[in-house]
Amino acid sequence: MTVKKLLVQIASNLFLKQVTAYACNQLTDSQVRKPRENEFAAFKKAAKEKYLFKDFEIQL
Repeated sequence: MTVKKLLVQIASNLFLKQVTAYACNQLTDSQVRKPRENEFAAFKKAAKEKYLFKDFEIQL
């Protein structure tokens, strides 16, 4: 077991509510970042499709 995993396990046992709240916050709050230069080429090649969900469209 790595040191990082061990520290997370110990923190989870000692501070269960705080660690759970932090993990939930990280999973639910999306972080938007700018695409990298090499990702633009992949976006241009990708097949684009629109999906209708309730009152708006999502581009896949």
